Amino acid sequence: MSKYNRFTSSRGHSDRAPGASGNGYKEHVEATKFNAEYISQMRAVGKTVTDTTSNATNASAVVNAQWKAANAAGVGADKLDMAWHLNAASEETATGVEVCYKTPAEKAIAQEIAKAISNVTGLKLRRDGGAYQRDDLGFLNWTKSPAVLIELGFITNKNDMFVLISKRKEIVAAIVKVLVGTAPSVKPVAPKPATAASSPYARKKLVSKTGGLRFYSKGSWADKDVVGTVGKGLGFPTVLAKVNVAGSYQYKVQNSKGKTFYITASEKYVELKNK
Repeated sequence: MSKYNRFTSSRGHSDRAPGASGNGYKEHVEATKFNAEYISQMRAVGKTVTDTTSNATNASAVVNAQWKAANAAGVGADKLDMAWHLNAASEETATGVEVCYKTPAEKAIAQEIAKAISNVTGLKLRRDGGAYQRDDLGFLNWTKSPAVLIELGFITNKNDMFVLISKRKEIVAAIVKVLVGTAPSVKPVAPKPATAASSPYARKKLVSKTGGLRFYSKGSWADKDVVGTVGKGLGFPTVLAKVNVAGSYQYKVQNSKGKTFYITASEKYVELKNK
């Protein structure tokens, strides 16, 4: 059992800064469900969790609101601040669970949480036994108590999403048991498979705001992977997903012939319009 007695928790993004998407799912929607389940199960075993979720309008504002709310809920070595996320990649086969932490003091709990998730889901442990030390995440940098950021799996991997959704309650129960030594009994819930129509981009097309905007053969920012450019007002009729490529987002898109490409998701350069 861990040494923590006080807890905060938040989903990683917001309705207005939704994070990644893939396979008909949105990161902030699924993270909201995990956050709510965690708070509910912790309360069921007599533990109070402060919900530090923010609905700010952009990613930076969300992170700032989260760490400020976490610190406002108290500071100390006996307190654990947590954020729920889903990973994304340009390769649909990318898979696995990792729990991000900043200082060596949090490594052990990061590994325990990652192992608990892996044991329930069968997803592989990434990095160092599921732990990933990061010094570039605002949530971890600015919280004053021990903190972890959970990357449950890959929203861009169909199997990851199926197992995460179908075993949500069991995953959370395993984490709760790691933290407090006990957990409520839970029953699995059969997932409702996402359909093409449920995709947040099903009725969207991508339009370039500028001329000569580069697009790529795969998720990449490298010159060697550039396969063409689009002019202002032009773009792609089909948007499949939003993926993280080396720390910045790209849209996975298709042209009218069904060929797949990748292009920046920056609102400075592109916009999504209704078809």
